[in-house]
Amino acid sequence: MSTPNYYKTSASGEDFIKDIEKLSLKVYPDADGYSVGYGHYLGKEKPPFTTITKENAETFFFADITKINTALNKKLTNRNLPQNVIDATASFAYNLGTGVYLTTLAEFLNKGDIKGAAAYMQRIVYSVGKRNEGLIKRRKKETELLLQGSGGGLLGALFFLLVLVAIFTFLKLKK
Repeated sequence: MSTPNYYKTSASGEDFIKDIEKLSLKVYPDADGYSVGYGHYLGKEKPPFTTITKENAETFFFADITKINTALNKKLTNRNLPQNVIDATASFAYNLGTGVYLTTLAEFLNKGDIKGAAAYMQRIVYSVGKRNEGLIKRRKKETELLLQGSGGGLLGALFFLLVLVAIFTFLKLKK
């Protein structure tokens, strides 16, 4: 049975990932292997080529984001997540893969614990056993995207309720 495509990284989410990854048409060493394009992982062995075209980079990116979207739809059972959360989660998975890190993040998101998910994301800043400044900056951007629009919480709801009571009281007094 195939997983329905409920969630999909938006165009702005894809741009977010591309902006963080930066385009490299030259193969470069990555944490535990080699990458090219928009962070497309090639594996541990040095590839037989050293450069690619922009079209190749786009093809790699499309294949990678398709895998990410498939994984999101398998792991995210909470069907009430806003697009900013999906895009931030896609960026996180694009960087780390669709294994244990995404599974753990999905546990928070499936419970609706966006702030817990953000706290978890901010802890994943190590590369080859060392804190990595690039990952710290990336997680900051990802958590900012993840938390967009989630600031109101209980205080926001109480304020809204207070405003409604004030309006109804004013209308009642006006009669």
